[in-house]
Amino acid sequence: MRKLLFSNFFRLSKSKLFRGEMIFMIFSGIIAAFGAFAQHKIHLAYGQTVTLDKVFYGYSMLIGILTAILSSLFLGTEYSDGTMRNKVICGHRKINIYFSNLITVILAALLLCAFYLVTVTVVGTPLVGFVTQSCGNIFLKLLGSIASVIAFSSVFTLISMVCADKTGSAIISVLGVTIFSMIAWQLNEYTDWLNSPGTPVYLCLTFFHSFLPTGQAVQYGDLDNFALPVIYIWKMLLSSLFVTAVTTAIGIRIFKTKDLK
Repeated sequence: MRKLLFSNFFRLSKSKLFRGEMIFMIFSGIIAAFGAFAQHKIHLAYGQTVTLDKVFYGYSMLIGILTAILSSLFLGTEYSDGTMRNKVICGHRKINIYFSNLITVILAALLLCAFYLVTVTVVGTPLVGFVTQSCGNIFLKLLGSIASVIAFSSVFTLISMVCADKTGSAIISVLGVTIFSMIAWQLNEYTDWLNSPGTPVYLCLTFFHSFLPTGQAVQYGDLDNFALPVIYIWKMLLSSLFVTAVTTAIGIRIFKTKDLK
């Protein structure tokens, strides 16, 4: 496992795609910080202030598509180059190969989020000040959003490890996250955790909105929804852990029986 991880991290450090995504997240953090500053100046005329809370978790809405692209192309290359087959021939167990790839994708995604967080904090704090929420709420929301990032990574690792065609896995992953993100935005407009009507249809929609990683990403990153209730964050966190466990179990089971040509 250690050798597999070392090999993956070495490839990742040389990946132009990963470097490009890091630069994208840094620029996104800069744009978000100055965007908050621009809103802050506008709201000052009305006696209101805008803090960094609105954009602090903006990485949640970006990481899905970035992880989809990275995992499909990074892992798909192992199929197209024959690296996946060679790992098995060298005696590596398939379960170790799967977990090493999953861990690599997770750490890469979390690193991209870290670049955004550091950038938006360093640039935005002097302009509008740091987030105003308590340390406990910040930590819990970061923990929940990290869990959703891990869920994203597990889903896309499943797709990339099952689909040997790099282009096919990229299309499925990117198209899937795009469609479900659009659905999540629509559900975000419809659902309201402060004024819930409590009807069966509404409860069903809110469940799926909080269960799917795309729905969680929209809720964490929504500019006007940064004060999520604690119990709501815990529900989303547990949902992410469930999605991660199920998709990983399914992915390992399929990959173990897959014929690597």
